[in-house]
Amino acid sequence: MKNIGYTIKERRRQLNMTQEELADGIVTRSYLSRIESGVINGSYDTLQKIAAKLNTSVEALLAGPKNNEMQLTEVVRQVKMLANCVEEGRFEEAERILARVKPHVSLHELDDYARSLLYWSVGLLRAEQGRMQNAKRLLQKSINVLSDKQEEIYVERRLVSQISLADILLKLEHHYDALALLQEAYTVSSTEQISAKHKIYLLLCLGIAHGKFREYYSAVKYLNEACALSDASGIYYKTGHINMALGICNRKLENDTEAEINYNRALNFFSLAHDTKNIAAVKHNLGMLLGMRGEVEQAEAYFESSMALFKELDHGEEYLKTKLALAQMYVVQDNIVAAQKVCQDIMNQDSPYTSHLIEAYQTLGDTYMHTGDMAQAHHAYTQGKVLSHHVKDHNRERQLTLALAHCLYKQGKFEEAARHYYDSTEPHFLP
Repeated sequence: MKNIGYTIKERRRQLNMTQEELADGIVTRSYLSRIESGVINGSYDTLQKIAAKLNTSVEALLAGPKNNEMQLTEVVRQVKMLANCVEEGRFEEAERILARVKPHVSLHELDDYARSLLYWSVGLLRAEQGRMQNAKRLLQKSINVLSDKQEEIYVERRLVSQISLADILLKLEHHYDALALLQEAYTVSSTEQISAKHKIYLLLCLGIAHGKFREYYSAVKYLNEACALSDASGIYYKTGHINMALGICNRKLENDTEAEINYNRALNFFSLAHDTKNIAAVKHNLGMLLGMRGEVEQAEAYFESSMALFKELDHGEEYLKTKLALAQMYVVQDNIVAAQKVCQDIMNQDSPYTSHLIEAYQTLGDTYMHTGDMAQAHHAYTQGKVLSHHVKDHNRERQLTLALAHCLYKQGKFEEAARHYYDSTEPHFLP
């Protein structure tokens, strides 16, 4: 019976009937929509009534569409398989399905639900590849396809795409746009029935969004709600991500004991899922936490393990970010020689990640300030400032201008210091 929904829809369209007209006196329009989308098949009695209105028989409906329509039905089935793989994080399998189905996809032939699902799936695949702008565009298309649909099945599909788009916007640091989308989705979720899985995802993203605005108590409230729903439903969906976000928020609130519990719980869930990327991310955060507590040996072990995993995954940016965190821990712990060695290692690498190179220069400058070597500090800060100006990183350029001002002041070069203090307040540096 897998083709019956499509057959009903095609027959209804041939007769120029709306869903309301066909459903009238038989089922609700929402229920009919679910049959046509293949979510449910409907009882035999319901199918008899639908068939009668369509001037056909149940047997004809059950026979399914003709050859060219069978091909389209198979494409829709493959799109649903693709979406399932993406949602479960099986990205390599999803790419294989996409390659298999792509030559047969004609977007104008797909129904709105399948088209939205396809845009969403490919959008998340592109996000996994780091192609965030492409992902953003596809997810917006996924939402737009269903913008005028009010049936329950379409509302939830649109809601999921909104949450996913907000997730991408948070990664792109478009925090206000992300929060606006999430608040709209939260309002809808309070009046519409949505699955526990999607409500958990919404609460997780809301928690992350509030964390981006440093509203850590609000973030913890949403994240705890997500955690409770995940545990209560028994699906433990995104439990690792929720606990990692809780760990970050609790660390910001100086609840170090809670943060460590959260991180270790996240590590357990990611380990069970063999999620190497997130295992490395949690170890990075545990290194930062233990480093701040002065537990240097354990922190070093976590940082080294995290870097090894990122290197294995060929995630150069995350590798350098973790290496910088190690250097900054050494600065806090007054291990200046070790911090300088790590910074020099970063600067000696042929890396395309300019932002981390700039940060390495800034951290190196800080080490020289710590030892009183103002000439070397001035040189490091200047190198960082030149690079940040070149890539138009105004926030980092302002920080380095201020650092240079402090350095010049320490050297007794008060006029130059004053000029740098003034320069750091120039309008192009301000948000």
